[in-house]
Amino acid sequence: MSRNKIYSFRKRLSQIMRILMLLQVVGFFLYSLFFTFSMRSRVYDEIRQTLEMYNTELSTNLKSVDYYLVEINNYNTDISTLSGTDNPQEHYGSISGINRLFDTNLRSFPNILGLYCYFPNNGTWVENQKSSFQNDGFSGYLRNSLSNAKPSVLSSKTSTKWVLYPYQGKNYFVNFFVLNKSIVGAWTDTDTLSSALTRLQDQGADILFVNKQGRPLNVDSTNPLNIPVSRTLEHYAVLHYQGRRYMAVSVSLTYCDYFITAMIPLSQVDMPILSLGRILIFLLFCTVVLFWLVNRLLSQFIKESIDPLVSVTKSLAGGNMDSRINTSDQPCSEILEISESYNQMIDTIQQLKIDVYEENLQKKTFELQYLKSQVAPHFLINCLNTISYLTDGTREHADLIKRMIVTLSEHLRYTLSTEDKVPLDRELHYEKNYIELTSLRFPGCITFCSDIDDEVRNAMVFPLILIMITENTFKLNLVMGEPLKLTLSIHIINRNDEKRLIITHIDSGSGYPQEILDKYNHPDDQILAGSCAGTKIGISNLIKRLRLYYDNTAVLHLSNEPGMGARTEIDIPFVAYTPETQK
Repeated sequence: MSRNKIYSFRKRLSQIMRILMLLQVVGFFLYSLFFTFSMRSRVYDEIRQTLEMYNTELSTNLKSVDYYLVEINNYNTDISTLSGTDNPQEHYGSISGINRLFDTNLRSFPNILGLYCYFPNNGTWVENQKSSFQNDGFSGYLRNSLSNAKPSVLSSKTSTKWVLYPYQGKNYFVNFFVLNKSIVGAWTDTDTLSSALTRLQDQGADILFVNKQGRPLNVDSTNPLNIPVSRTLEHYAVLHYQGRRYMAVSVSLTYCDYFITAMIPLSQVDMPILSLGRILIFLLFCTVVLFWLVNRLLSQFIKESIDPLVSVTKSLAGGNMDSRINTSDQPCSEILEISESYNQMIDTIQQLKIDVYEENLQKKTFELQYLKSQVAPHFLINCLNTISYLTDGTREHADLIKRMIVTLSEHLRYTLSTEDKVPLDRELHYEKNYIELTSLRFPGCITFCSDIDDEVRNAMVFPLILIMITENTFKLNLVMGEPLKLTLSIHIINRNDEKRLIITHIDSGSGYPQEILDKYNHPDDQILAGSCAGTKIGISNLIKRLRLYYDNTAVLHLSNEPGMGARTEIDIPFVAYTPETQK
């Protein structure tokens, strides 16, 4: 598995818990938005429905006033009489009759503050207004407006729309009908018209009459307020005014060219939302705490369950094969099963390791014995041939044969022994013994010189390490009647705070061919495997044994000594020989 796919279960669990908490917060936020939108939409629908009902009812009431005004203007004899005279004092009774008529019928129009009748030809003004209406001079202002109006303006009044008349900070709506020489009308103000919306006002709403430009009629001009009428007709708008936020809802009024807008504080609208929000925040807090506790408990559980496994695994990686997980106090059956399986696996691995180690050790022993056995037959056969040649019955040859047999028996006892490590001093003894036996076969041909430190004689080496080189030299260079010189030097050097044993073997033979130097100074396994059947079996045997004994810590270097022949140098770690070490 690639490294980028490795993850920590505890970290992954924490990530999942954080994602769940984040989803919880996002869900809470989205639900709050949805609930807020739904609540505000519901309030908007209720306010709009109230305003539309108000508009319908008020338009019906004002329409009945219009019908009444048209009817009395057409059919009332008192109005007809006053409209046709230039001297109203002659018809005082008609004025009183109109006044009584207005007083009687005004009670039938709850949204009207006053009724009036004006006769431009004689300037007669007849009015009647509700007692609850405080006369602030508006009727006089209205009379002056009508008396000063051009006849063409009055005669062109054909619309039933009520017209706005601002007066002394208040706004009045006036409607009148012109017939021949009489004007009959009614007036009211915005406070009276909006009095039917007390339920909204009780909720803190401000009721505004707004023109087409979005300017309210009853708002102080020094603190202007612009209402997006087109938007509030389709959906509510949130407005900021005097440091507060309002929900604005508008409806077009049928009886005039204005709009009625309800502005209710958003805090009033969101009050149920805030109450629910507190509950949701509390629930969210409880959920977050619950998630945190669950994550903490799960992380602690995983830590207590996995940490022993990790600790034992690291101990095992450090080479401690006796590490086991303690399962005596493990309450979780799944973790207990994993731990027991792990312990069984460690037992199996340890047993397999022992089996493999013993198998490799046995294989290595067999291979070493095989390599040792390859040295003895060559020399044994040659010695037996020599002994056979010397058995001619002469006394001189008999002594030589006896000497060869004694020396050969010692040599064979050494080469055929089962020891895998010997002190270098013993190897030197049998090296000289081997050279002496060979000298008996080739008298006067071999010269042997040595330069050996006393300290190295106790160095531990494998048997035949020197004899293998000498045997290979004799095999390739020794010819009857031709001299052959051998030089052996053994020293100890210190390299990188390590004592190394340097063995140098030089002969005066023909030296190593270049192909041998190229081949065996950097041998691979395939070269060594093929060399076992060739003429350089001694070198191949030596390299294999060095690898088996010293792994990669031994170095064998072959070269040719100037003025001499083959030079063989062995560089191995220095280890003092003791009987315990040999075991």
